[in-house]
Amino acid sequence: MLFFYKITPLIRLPASINQEFTYSFKTQLDEGDLVLVSFRRRKVLGIITQIISNPKEETYKIKSVLNVIEKKYLNKNQIKLFKELASYYWASLSLLLKTASPKKIISREKFLPNGSARGRFKITKKEIRDAKRLINFSQEKRTLLFFARDRFNIYYYLIAGIINSGGQVLFLVPDLLLLHTYRAQLENIFGTNRVAVLDKGKAGGNYYSNWTAIKSGKKSILLGTRSTVLANFKNLKLVIVEDAHDQSFKQWDQNPRYDARSIAKKFPDYFDCSVIFGSYCPSVSFYNQFKKQKAIFETTNSHAILTIGQAKKHIIDAREKNNFDQSTLITDQVIQKIQQTLAKKQTIFLGTSQKGSSGCYFCRDCGYIPKCPSCERNLYLSSQGELKCPVCGTKMKFPSRCPKCNNQMVKMIGLGIRKLYQEIQRLFPQFQVVLIDEEERKSSQEQKEKIALTLNKGIVVGNVSLLRLAKFNPVTGAVISINADKSLFLPDFTVGEKKYQEISQLLSKNYKLLSQTKYPKNRTTLSALARNYQKFYRRELLSRKRENLPPFTKLIKFSYRDISAEISKKTLEKLKSKLKNIENKLSFFNGPYPGYPEKVRKKYIYHLTIGHPPNSKIDPLRVTEIIDYCTKNKIIIDVDPVGLI
Repeated sequence: MLFFYKITPLIRLPASINQEFTYSFKTQLDEGDLVLVSFRRRKVLGIITQIISNPKEETYKIKSVLNVIEKKYLNKNQIKLFKELASYYWASLSLLLKTASPKKIISREKFLPNGSARGRFKITKKEIRDAKRLINFSQEKRTLLFFARDRFNIYYYLIAGIINSGGQVLFLVPDLLLLHTYRAQLENIFGTNRVAVLDKGKAGGNYYSNWTAIKSGKKSILLGTRSTVLANFKNLKLVIVEDAHDQSFKQWDQNPRYDARSIAKKFPDYFDCSVIFGSYCPSVSFYNQFKKQKAIFETTNSHAILTIGQAKKHIIDAREKNNFDQSTLITDQVIQKIQQTLAKKQTIFLGTSQKGSSGCYFCRDCGYIPKCPSCERNLYLSSQGELKCPVCGTKMKFPSRCPKCNNQMVKMIGLGIRKLYQEIQRLFPQFQVVLIDEEERKSSQEQKEKIALTLNKGIVVGNVSLLRLAKFNPVTGAVISINADKSLFLPDFTVGEKKYQEISQLLSKNYKLLSQTKYPKNRTTLSALARNYQKFYRRELLSRKRENLPPFTKLIKFSYRDISAEISKKTLEKLKSKLKNIENKLSFFNGPYPGYPEKVRKKYIYHLTIGHPPNSKIDPLRVTEIIDYCTKNKIIIDVDPVGLI
């Protein structure tokens, strides 16, 4: 007797074609089993997504499953969730399953003998009370926003309760910086044998062994970044999404373009678990959604609002020339604060937004600025003394003369982390200065990050995102942002939100936060330093309602790239006319418009973003004419993009 199944191969299939294919096998199998099948003249792995009880007569010969690789590779609820995600994001189901499935490699990692859990961490009675209230609230709401500034101890209390009762915890972080930091924290408290870390940058065997350990229930805590939300669990009870405002949770640069936060929101529908989104500066759309659902949990110290006068004390005006006596890059107020902090035997974290030694350079005579031949972006001076493209990484030798006028005079613009590091070394030669540079090898970066977490009476220099490590160093005395104003000038409606988030995630009661800026009166900066999220939220919400932006509309972004800017633009103009014909309630945001950057690797990128009314009866992504046109022209579809650019 033969049994018939729908199987999705784990390969890259376009979302526009059929994703499930009929196969037969001599014995009974289950949904989620991993099998080997013959597909298009080659042998590939596939996952059973449906059992067919009464197969229809096919015009072709039904192939047989070649071999069963692993039983219960995924569970039935995951299959249902992946199908829903593929439909919502107009993504390929086969690609989603491929993303969720690690390569089966035997790990060479040896067992670590120091895996016993210490289970000890400092937590106040107030934090215990807040944690118990949060547990009750999460059981009631299942999905909630944890709006608080200092959340770490409460997290650890919740995790301890879950794993002691035999449950599993998924802990999502936005990037590798926090992954390495939280790994050290969790392993120190709960032991290495309980923590599984899914890091695709590590050896494949280690990744697969941790994935299997979570699936079998051998490990209780799964820590990872965006793609970890697709992992398999045995007894998932709690999901924590830390720094839920971070845009790194949304995959925007390659398919499938999913948002890990949106997937986590659906977990209570498929698994018996609660989901907690932790943030003190959530996106306006995110906050608005949870506010309507009355699912925001706040601790008693969440709203320590300052006056504008108090907030201004955190800002140092970099426009005043009188503030630069000892250095041309760092104001005297910053230098004084560093001296005071070091005198207290504390550590300072310094950050700037520029890579390398400077932003770019130009000729003083003719104004020539060297640009990348592939991306047309200004080249910056890297740590190796070369000019480098910040987008594609193209390198060029630093010219001794201007290529345009043959003049030797050049001027550097901007303050890069290398230049900041050299200046700090000059000003404070007697103290240890640690530089964490993105251009170094990952192993070297990780090693310096560990040093930064335990550095006593020293200075840590890096980019602005590195400053988040300051909360994990117990002797941090000051966090200082130097000229990190680049995010204020991005051509997008999320600029204010991003700036608020950049500042708010650095706030802590344990140290002083200073910002050296050329724009001291920026109202978003002042609102963030005053910790007045409600004021910022109301202002942004009114502005977005007026412009018909999220959360009042659903965004869909169409992107196309070609070696000709004219072809890219015309391709999307034709799509725009087709969209206007099917729905007159759509909002168009000045499209087609060039991307940012406009040119990447010799191709011009253009976008067309539409606002789709939530109550509309017509979904543009369900109209055959639109989908056929996008498929034929290889137009990229991004549902719920993080912005317009």
